[in-house]
Formats: sequence, C-alpha cells, structure tokens
Amino acid sequence: MVRRSLIVSALVLAPVAALAQSNAEINAAIQFHFSPPGARSLGMGGAFLALADDATAAYANPAGLGVLTRPEISFEGRNAHFTSSYTDQGSAGTPSNIGIDNISGLVDKESQDSSSGPAFLSAVYPKGRFAVAVYRHELARFRASAETQGAYFDRNLRAFPTQSTMKLDVVNYGVSASFRASDALWLGVGVARVTFAIDSRTDRFSVNRRDPVNNDTRQGGFFGSPDYSAANLINFQTQKGDDQALAVTAGLIWRPSAKFQVAAVFRSGPDFDQVEVQNQPGPRASFTASSGQSGFKVPDSFGLGLVWRPTDRFLVAGDAVRVRHSQRMNHFIDAFGGIEEADPADFEVKDGTELHFGAEYVLAAMKNPLAFRAGVWLEPDSRIRWVGDPSVRDVVPMFFHEGDSATHVAAGLGWVTGRRFQLDGAADFSNRGNTFSVSAIVRF
Repeated sequence: MVRRSLIVSALVLAPVAALAQSNAEINAAIQFHFSPPGARSLGMGGAFLALADDATAAYANPAGLGVLTRPEISFEGRNAHFTSSYTDQGSAGTPSNIGIDNISGLVDKESQDSSSGPAFLSAVYPKGRFAVAVYRHELARFRASAETQGAYFDRNLRAFPTQSTMKLDVVNYGVSASFRASDALWLGVGVARVTFAIDSRTDRFSVNRRDPVNNDTRQGGFFGSPDYSAANLINFQTQKGDDQALAVTAGLIWRPSAKFQVAAVFRSGPDFDQVEVQNQPGPRASFTASSGQSGFKVPDSFGLGLVWRPTDRFLVAGDAVRVRHSQRMNHFIDAFGGIEEADPADFEVKDGTELHFGAEYVLAAMKNPLAFRAGVWLEPDSRIRWVGDPSVRDVVPMFFHEGDSATHVAAGLGWVTGRRFQLDGAADFSNRGNTFSVSAIVRF
C-alpha cells in the first residue's frame, strides 16, 4: 500500500491533459466546457442558442437553420492559448529544511500551450419550409506540457519529478436539418460522427528513496534537485487511442413576438472507449508493466436561451446550459492497482450550469454595417474530486479536489459588405486560457 501511495503521489502532479478517464495525474485538473462555433457567438459570450441565425446554427441549434432564406457557407479559424496549473514543489507538511525541502505549503506552476487551426466549416441550403446543412466542427484541440520538481508530503515521502506532454483532438462531422412549423416556430435535428484521438505520456524520475546516504542533497537525491536523465527514469505512463461515435442534437426556436425569441437545445455527447492506458517500467523501476482499457463519455447537455430585441439595431441574449459532467465517471479506472475499474465511491464530478450573456449593437445606417459585440459567461468547476477514505488524504485527495469556477469576458466586431459577405472577429479571455477567432460567411 505504501509503494502504491508513492506512485500515486507522483502521478497526481501533472497538468490538465487527457480526456481518458483514470486517476492518473494528468486527469486531476480537467475542466471541460462547450463552446459554440463562430466569432459572432464567441464575441457574445457564447449566448447563441436562441439567436442561431447563420450557418453556425448547424451545430449550435439546428432549428436556427430555418431562419435562413439563402444558401450560405461559413468558415472559422481559431487560436487558443491554454493555461495549465499543477503542483510543482513545496511541502504539504512541515519542511525539513534539508536541500530543496525548504518551502512551506504546496507551490503551483503554470504552463502555457496553444493550438491553431480551422475550427468550423459548414454549408447551408434552405428550400421552402426546410433547410439542411453539413458541417465540420472541432469540439476540442488541446495541447499541454509540464515539468514538476516533485513535492514533499512529509520528511519520508516525496512525489516523483515528472515530465508530461499530451495532445487531444475531438472533431464533429455532421448533418443538420430544420423545419419551419409556423411563422413563429422552428424545429431542428442534427446527427454527427465524432472522431476522438489522444496521445499522452508522463515520465517519472527516481529520487533515490533507497539511497543509503542520509539526507541526500545530490541531484536526483531525495532532498536534491530532479535528475531528468533517461537513466533515472523509473516509470512512464501513456494514454493512446482513437475512436468514433455518434452524437445527436435537437432544438427548437419559438418567436412569440418580434422582440423575443426563446430556444431549447438537447445535445447527446459521444461515448468513446478505445483508449489504452499503459504503465511501463524504466531503468530505475521496481514493478512490472501493466495495461488496461479506458475511454471518455462527453457529457450530455441541455440548454435554454432567450433573445430580446428592444430595437432593430440592438439585442441582448442569455443562455443557461446544464452539463452532465457526472457522466465522465462512466469509464473511470484505477491506473495503478493493475489498471482496473476504480471504486466509484472514491471519486465524483458534479453536474454544472454554464451561464452565458451577450449583446450586439449594429450601426445599420452605414453603407457596410458594423456590429459591436460583448459578452460574459460563467464556467463552473468541473474537476474530478476525491470523496473516498480520508485516511489517504496525504496522497490522492490533495490533488483531486474541488476547483474554482471561471469567468470569461468576450468582445467582438462584425462587418457586412452588401448582402453576400460577412466578416467577424472576437476574443474570449479567462484565467484558464484565451481564445481568438475569425470567421466569414458567404451568402448566395
């Protein structure tokens, strides 16, 4: 049990990373949220369920396709910067003041990673009461890397120093359709084939726990700086896999008057299971290799939206999206006890509600109208947390704990030339990362 606790204490120190669900360290701080496509939506804080009046409705709310009267194509490019926070060094107990064990309290470190690429592409064709769209949407393009020094739990227990990298991609390829039931009611449904790919690795390095030298402060020693050399590798863990699954979206938009629109959207999350988790020994290892199968259930969500147009030039929108984060426990495994299913009583993720608010003002009198947008939204805590036996409080629970909610602030601009072309730009800022988007819509 002590040996397993030492391994676990090393493993829970890496950053936000893979979506394969296990109690490996790279899953300790995962925060998962949905982001509607399009710079217009991003600039309004994601409050787009009831508005959904362009080609991005193919994913955001397929009912909105029925609002369109002309064929159009939409493209979006995004650049995302990720801030991953993880425990790097320090002591959870009283430091010994030997070597580098001289910091009281655990010290977090942040790593910065980024990704760029085409985020959304769709084509819409309306005909009478019907409209159909095909689209490609990147739900996730995540990158992370980190290096930890190995924190102390007490004078006799230190986490292994680690080096970690990962990449994750989740992409929707979908078809959506809308039906105008009346002049005030639109219904929509969409089906997507979702692809999932993950590749992560965490290397852990020895700190000479068996070294006979007392109070060893040499590099690689228990009280010394980390030795990240290949010869000092004690273990590495990988999560690799790719899979495909189906996801369904259904929505409606009701316009009771010219000033108000309301919407409801349900989105089922795909369920992936083809992820292999492996623990492999290094030159300094004292345990055998093990492997197991994991996966990830993207949470289902249900959203309600409202749009209010006090004037023809100004609108205000708000969304509330309930995300069933608890479904992420469906494939949760114990990556260290032979890699088997973890005790579901030891971990939990609470469902959360995202709140989105945005506004748009259009200078419609201009020859080429210019739109100003702003928004804010609340991202709830969605970390996996330990709720098991408090006797292991010095190990896993220290890192699998409740996190904080995040407030996102967004702003954007839109420019329309004639009746055929629209260009939008937006940015979203929070302490979990920043997102920048440029999108274009061409109408025929």
